[in-house]
Amino acid sequence: MSSIIIDIILIAIILMLSYFAYRKKYLTLGGIIIAIAFGIILLIITGREYLILLLIAFFITNTATRYKIRLKIKLGLIKPNSYIRDYKNVLANGLPIFIFGLLEGIYKYEIFIYGYLIALTIFLSDTISSEIGVISKKNPRLITSFEISPTGRPGAISLLGTISGILSVVLFSIIIYFMIPLNISLFSLILILTLFSTLGNLLDSFLGATIQAIYYCEKCNQYSEEKIHICYNECRYVSGIKYVNNHVVNFVSILSVTILSIIFLSLILQ
Repeated sequence: MSSIIIDIILIAIILMLSYFAYRKKYLTLGGIIIAIAFGIILLIITGREYLILLLIAFFITNTATRYKIRLKIKLGLIKPNSYIRDYKNVLANGLPIFIFGLLEGIYKYEIFIYGYLIALTIFLSDTISSEIGVISKKNPRLITSFEISPTGRPGAISLLGTISGILSVVLFSIIIYFMIPLNISLFSLILILTLFSTLGNLLDSFLGATIQAIYYCEKCNQYSEEKIHICYNECRYVSGIKYVNNHVVNFVSILSVTILSIIFLSLILQ
């Protein structure tokens, strides 16, 4: 099968997945448009292997989001009959991945491959931890004090969520190893991706507990990341910086840990 036909098939898969995500209300139309643009540009500039990995990560995180979705709606974590994510989510989580993929495609430096993979696995780990952690039967604990916290509060982590995030990266690392040629062993790849993705995941939680704006819905007796809760009630401001929302926290945690990892790996892989 020729290279052009494979690329056409991949673009068709992107469009089908986008249509599915829109119909299932996983992404808004704005989010779909940005995701398609990211995917096609990565395919053209970086290569199909990187796009396939992105599609696999999308499928895994989408499945995790849909897992026990009725329980998540009942807990007030997802608004029923509405889109789960929009263009802001795509930019916050996808832009760092896209940037390092673009850098690898343009400059062909191996260090940018690690940047792409680490940004991608931070997104994977954080999403899996959040989506699986909220259904834990045990209450989560605040990352700053380890005090028991209500489910859904920014900065709250659970053992189930953390382990799920780590395991997802371990399994994803095995897929990466057989798709991307790297000059390291499988064990080293798993170690690097697990270490930095977990660091990014924990940094996301730490920033969520400290600088992210946190609100409280008096009507539902729930913490909220938004001023207007899913019940459409205006929430009371609790803590954090008002213009720092979850999107800002996601972007900062992924980008900063990825840059840190590139600096670190540049020194040890010379």
